[in-house]
Amino acid sequence: MIKAIQDETKGVVASMGEGVREVEQGTREAVASGEALNSIMERIEAVATQISHIASAAEQQTITTSEISSNARGVTQVVRGAAELAQNSADSAHRLAALAQDLDAAMSRFTLLPPGSREG
Repeated sequence: MIKAIQDETKGVVASMGEGVREVEQGTREAVASGEALNSIMERIEAVATQISHIASAAEQQTITTSEISSNARGVTQVVRGAAELAQNSADSAHRLAALAQDLDAAMSRFTLLPPGSREG
């Protein structure tokens, strides 16, 4: 009977030792899982930060594109105004040339006498 109790005690001690080893293994695995989850969370936060930076950059690019578009419209208006002024200058030059031709034709009807001579 003592032998049976000793054998049973050895079995219980062996089972407890096995249980302790399994608990230790489970604890190590739980710690490793926790570390893995922490690493995943850090990476998620890094990706979220990058996404935020990308969104901010995209917003800034949109603002810049809008400003460029507005400036381009302003340049277009200035160029149109300059073209209109150039056309007006060209029209005025043509009118001035026509007036000069008319004046030349009118002047050709007059004759100049040499100094000291009179016609009369």
